[in-house]
Amino acid sequence: VSNLWLSSLTDDEQIQLTRGTATHTRPRWSPDGKLITFLSTRPLPAEAAGQSAAKPDTTQLWAMSSRGGEPWPLTTLERGVKTYEWRSEETIVITAEEAPTLHEKKVQKRKDTSRVVEDEVHTPPVRLFQLIVEDGRIERLTDNTDWIDLLSVSPDGRWAVTRHQRSLSFEYDNRVLPVTMLTDLETSEQSIIFEGTRIIPQAVEWSLDSSGFYAVSPHTTHPKYIMAFIALLYHYDVAGRNHRRVDLDWDAGVALAFDPAGSDLVGVQATGDGFIALLAAGVRFKPARYVRTGDQWSRAWITGEHERNIFGWNLAPDGSTVVYDHSTASTPGQWFRGDLNGTDLESAFRITHLNPGFDDKPMPRSEMVTWIGALDEKVDGVLHYPLGYREGERYPLMLMIHGGPTGFDMDRWELHFARYMPLLAQRGSFVLRVNYHGSGNYPLEWVESISNGLY
Repeated sequence: VSNLWLSSLTDDEQIQLTRGTATHTRPRWSPDGKLITFLSTRPLPAEAAGQSAAKPDTTQLWAMSSRGGEPWPLTTLERGVKTYEWRSEETIVITAEEAPTLHEKKVQKRKDTSRVVEDEVHTPPVRLFQLIVEDGRIERLTDNTDWIDLLSVSPDGRWAVTRHQRSLSFEYDNRVLPVTMLTDLETSEQSIIFEGTRIIPQAVEWSLDSSGFYAVSPHTTHPKYIMAFIALLYHYDVAGRNHRRVDLDWDAGVALAFDPAGSDLVGVQATGDGFIALLAAGVRFKPARYVRTGDQWSRAWITGEHERNIFGWNLAPDGSTVVYDHSTASTPGQWFRGDLNGTDLESAFRITHLNPGFDDKPMPRSEMVTWIGALDEKVDGVLHYPLGYREGERYPLMLMIHGGPTGFDMDRWELHFARYMPLLAQRGSFVLRVNYHGSGNYPLEWVESISNGLY
């Protein structure tokens, strides 16, 4: 369950916007700032529910006034909404599954509840639709027969980039690659881009003038499987219909940084003269600014009070205001606002007060450790100390190993069913989390080394 809060960027004020047991995600401001839209599984109002065939707990698109008040549903689709982006003050582009086919209705009528796995013939396609906010009218924009699972709309509302899965089993067999489409939202004309390459956008960030976009894509040396990889960055030029790889001057690639509000990868943020990026750097991310000159980008490191422990960020259109996620392995995460002045991140101001119940609880000390491990190579880890640690005394050591296998542990706060370091520290134990060979967030040679040439 997740709820929405409104945080002031200038004052120490937070306002809870939603409550209850439904899940609320992906909040977005309308272009004019008058509405806040979000996805939610909350029950539809009685009147809307009576007119809709939507099943309970489907994810619909909702809106509320930015001045407060009761939210209302913008959609009542039978299968719900996958994702969405504002196109203009009047329209929103959404992705959703098509309505049930005659085959599905017959199956439902027979009360057949079996589910065929990888039924590509009958699995409903996920298409692009346009929602007219004023009257709730929905228009189909595409008639594709595959499954859109990524959407990014250009700032001027003219273009949409979508990623289309062409196989329901791609996640584990990597046989049929997805395709990336560029859609002209004014004409609905579509074209395949990155054709003939293995560029599979994991995230798309448009330039502010809508002339092109940056795409984060996995890179591996394996001819088939995209399992052990680093993330590279590409720039696509809309007018020229061409792309080029951005030379990051960094062998570990772009960090895969997630925005908790919408599960988007937000490591790359466009600026007026290029972009800022969080780069993969072992137990941390490394913030950098890239300035474009012609077809080249030059890098400079971003510095500031929290530079070593930023794990996600968003840059406002003014090119200066940044909100970012900051924590350490022994400091619970909070969001801050800062001012980006060139490469200086200044005036850090905390804008959230998450998990106030942690404030009075003891937190175990942590530190980053390095040693020479297998193959005589440097290995990194995160070490958590027992509560009440006294130097010179002996304590038990617990190893807490990440999965993935290309996952990685960071100097970042974690506390959940699989990561409970403070509880072990309370029992008087050291806890060591190791970024062994094969861990992500390192150069490709390290990430691929776990395979021993076999995968």
